[in-house]
Amino acid sequence: MHLPPFLFRAKTVLAASLFSLLASMPPPVPAATTTSVPDMENAPVYGPQLEGFDYRWPVSRYRFHSQRQDIEMAYLDVAPAAGSVPHGTVVLLHGKNFCAGTWEQTIDVLRRAGYRVIAPDQIGFCKSSKPEQYQFSFQQLAANTHALLASLGIDQAILIGHSTGGMLAIRYALSYPQQTRQLVLVDPIGLEDWRAKGVPPVSVDQWYARELGTTAERIRNYERATYFSGQWSAEYEPWVQMLAGMYRGTGKERVAWNSALLYDMILTQPVFYELKNLKTPTVLMIGDQDSTAIGKEFAPPELRAGLGNYAVLGREAAAVIPHATLVVFPGAGHAPQMQMPELFHAQLLKRLAPDPDLVHQLAPTGVLRASINLGNPVLASLDPQSGRAQGVSVDLARELGQRLGVPVELVVGKTAAGSVANLEEGRADIGFFAIDPRRAREIAFTRPYVLIEGYYAVRADSPIHDNAQVDRPGLTVAVGSGSAYDLFLSRELKQATIVRTPTSNAVVPTFVERRLDVAAGVKQQLQADAAKVGGLRILDQRFMVIRQAMGTPAARGEKARAYLAAFVEEMTSSGVVAAALARHGIDGAVVAGPHD
Repeated sequence: MHLPPFLFRAKTVLAASLFSLLASMPPPVPAATTTSVPDMENAPVYGPQLEGFDYRWPVSRYRFHSQRQDIEMAYLDVAPAAGSVPHGTVVLLHGKNFCAGTWEQTIDVLRRAGYRVIAPDQIGFCKSSKPEQYQFSFQQLAANTHALLASLGIDQAILIGHSTGGMLAIRYALSYPQQTRQLVLVDPIGLEDWRAKGVPPVSVDQWYARELGTTAERIRNYERATYFSGQWSAEYEPWVQMLAGMYRGTGKERVAWNSALLYDMILTQPVFYELKNLKTPTVLMIGDQDSTAIGKEFAPPELRAGLGNYAVLGREAAAVIPHATLVVFPGAGHAPQMQMPELFHAQLLKRLAPDPDLVHQLAPTGVLRASINLGNPVLASLDPQSGRAQGVSVDLARELGQRLGVPVELVVGKTAAGSVANLEEGRADIGFFAIDPRRAREIAFTRPYVLIEGYYAVRADSPIHDNAQVDRPGLTVAVGSGSAYDLFLSRELKQATIVRTPTSNAVVPTFVERRLDVAAGVKQQLQADAAKVGGLRILDQRFMVIRQAMGTPAARGEKARAYLAAFVEEMTSSGVVAAALARHGIDGAVVAGPHD
């Protein structure tokens, strides 16, 4: 009796965890080091198309005719998470010892980030057909993948290829450059020509004999040494059993034969010489302890140490591939997406190219023009040494530009009204404003990222001690023209007279010079001015809370609006805004919560 796949996977993890715990205890007598987990009762037996092993998401089938036979390609088609901002399609291409299902952590991260994810099992692998006769080539697999995407109505996608999937992704991008938005290569094999370096010829029959001897122990030992730089986790064991299970069933000869043909393809069809021809923006993500090299075990001992040196191969490939970016994971082996998932996925999301339509909506000139208001010191100020704008709003603008892959131009002004005008009159693409109903007609606001408190200041001997005493006939209130405080007080004050100053920085000087009754503004600015002038007192209670948000022209489109909203959500929830406030020494504001 065999356990259901999901129960077996849980049992496999438990057994491997127990073994790891026992293996970490000192033995009572000297014992030889073992690299296997104990034999498990009901070790799984899977069919030649991985029948009996379930992926996390439903499997679809693309049936087509190729090389005079009807075959089918299994694939996962995972929609973006509800409420996420759509960013297009990512295609995940698995490696030689993995399947579409092995990408489950990456799929979850990508779908939550708003990507549709297509993860196929290539012909000859996992849940797809394993023909008795098939001329395997990277070009054929690329054509199969292209046909699958066409059947799904996908014209352009980001390709992420791991290991052998990296070689396939390279061939796909070379064959279909217009349909490849970006190329991400995760420890791709093929960064060197093993045969040219001295690996001897290996016949298909040799590969077949080798593959017939596949066991869980052999897979585990190889992956421990190469994929995970000598480390092992119980979380990896289900993927070992996934592969080994196909070699325990009655279809193992078919599985081994297809595997032999695929190894022959990998060894004899190098892509190394065409790396320079790639036209697609490429990200290389490399574990510097990776030592993968196909056919290494057939090579002379003196040659093996020089093969698969990814610390060197990654740098060399990045120098050859046009428009390449290299990301190195120190200490990682051949599968950083599994060995260091949090770090890997953070880097992946940071490097993925955004939707071109989105970039056009937010930065139609190819430059993200950000309106910066120096009149609110909580948001921005001038660096006294360089004279350049700095602050929370500047940091957010630069982060957004980096994510969109465009340069940032700061459109700096001294007033809130001028900052709004920059956006409304087409001189800026985004800005940082207080949410106000009057502005909302022209500006699409995000939720607030910062809450700023508005306070009143009076003279030390003033009879005014409470906010309620401000709105009285004959009293004068100084406020920066066009600021959020001006807009608010213009609605709320019915009896006092508002005296508008050219900028928020001029509020206290005007208040003192003209002997006005009240000065209104940002608490931090009032405190700084009070320290300079002396003889001022700030009332105990705030008169308003400014909900400071990002905004873009409402006419820019729904993609721009939704992306900006998601950007602010991430910046506030991840601690980026809090860190920026602390870095710039801002204590007159707090990070807004999701319901503020």
